[in-house]
Parts: sequence; C-alpha cells; structure tokens
Amino acid sequence: MSEIASNVEFAHKLHEQDHHHGVSMSPRDRCVEILEAVVLAVVAVLTAWSGYQAAKWEAFSATRYALGTRTSVRAQEGLTLSGQDRLYDIVTFSDLSLIHIWTSNA
Repeated sequence: MSEIASNVEFAHKLHEQDHHHGVSMSPRDRCVEILEAVVLAVVAVLTAWSGYQAAKWEAFSATRYALGTRTSVRAQEGLTLSGQDRLYDIVTFSDLSLIHIWTSNA
C-alpha cells in the first residue's frame, strides 16, 4: 500500500477495498456506520464551537485586562500626584517654619 497523505485519501482507499472485495454490509452494520459518521460530525462541530468560544472569551478577557491595567495606571498616577503634593506641603511648611524661627530670633 502506498503512502496515504490525508484522512480523505485513507477513507477512499478503505471504500475502494470494500467494493473490490465484494463485502456487503448488513443493515445493522450500515446503521452503525451512519451513526459513527453522525458522531464524528457532531464532534467536529463541537470542537469548532469550542475553539470559537475560547477565542471569543480570550478577546473579552484581554479587553477586561486592558481596562483593569488602565485603571491601575490611573490609580498609580493619582497616588504619585498626591505624594508629590504632600511632599510640597511638607517642604513649604518646613521652610515657613524655618523663616518664622529666623525672623523671631532676629
């Protein structure tokens, strides 16, 4: 038997072998074969649906992650600005206190 490159070729080879050997199928075997094909089709559709849902939720998750990151950056920006304001207030108060002490001693 030569190399078979795809599932379709493999199915065709099996089909040809069945016809060449004169194998006749009973109605029960035929029903089982149809049922197998239906199950495989359902599995293929469910696999595709699963991939679609995974991609959909990955995009949703990435959007939410970006939103969370943006919110976190804004919060850090606010924290930094409030810290800078606090330092400015401390330095200003300290300088005014020193000026008051120097002017009272003079």
